[in-house]
Formats: sequence, structure tokens, C-alpha cells
Amino acid sequence: MKKITTRLATMDDVDQLAVVFDAYRQFYELAPDLALSRQFILDRMLGCESVLILAEDEGGVAAGFCQLYPTFCSLAAAPIYALYDLYVRPAAPARRRPRAAAGGRGACPAQRRCAARPDHRQNQSPGAKPVPGPGLDARRYFLRLQQKPGCVV
Repeated sequence: MKKITTRLATMDDVDQLAVVFDAYRQFYELAPDLALSRQFILDRMLGCESVLILAEDEGGVAAGFCQLYPTFCSLAAAPIYALYDLYVRPAAPARRRPRAAAGGRGACPAQRRCAARPDHRQNQSPGAKPVPGPGLDARRYFLRLQQKPGCVV
């Protein structure tokens, strides 16, 4: 069984992401369109409009991806990431699928999607508190990934 690891995607990953993004779209019965998938991923990355997490097997082959969009949580009065796209290729080992990015099981949807970016935290209202619970695990995960060279967040 191959081990699956996750990391923040970089511009070097656009072609690999396009392939799994196209497979994701086909899962929802859309026609294959690798060029459209590549352009969509490229546009999101160039515009800093989303964060993409790439899941890879030990050989560096894409096993899946997760796409998060920055937004705001009214209840927490803070910026958050909304988990919108999550796909794992059917051939990827089911028992080794990464969960860290989603904040784990058992959390409410808002907590699973919370992972405030450090640059957004500077703009929070004084006294704003992060959403407690599993969402903080996701925040730690992203902060750890941001410290790695080549990460674009």
C-alpha cells in the first residue's frame, strides 16, 4: 500500500492538478476537457483566488486534491477557508486518504472549513477570536505548510 502525503500546490503542479481536476469534473459527468481544467486551475492560482492542496503517492503521482476558497465566517467574525472541491482518485488507497486539511471528523461544517491565513489575521477586528475546535487543527496544518519553501498561500 502506497503512503499518501499532502502539500500545498505550487505553480509547478498546474499540469498535474489539471489532470486530477479534469477527473473530478468527469466524476460529476462533465465532458473531459483538460485544457479548460488547466486554465481554471491556472487562473485560480495566478489570481490568488484559492488554495490547492495536492495529495501524492510515494512516487509523486497525484492521488487527489483539495481546493479551498477564502471567505469570511460571520459567527467567528474572521476570515476562513471554505472547502469546496475534494477529490481522491479511485485507485488511491482508501485507508490512507489524508484528513488533516479538513480538520478531522466530528466538527461542524464551519469548523472543518476554518483555517485563517496569517496575512488575514492582521486585518481582524480587535478582540476577534478564532472558531474553537477542530478548525484550529486545520489552521496549524496550513501554517506548517506555509513555512515550507515554494508554498504559495
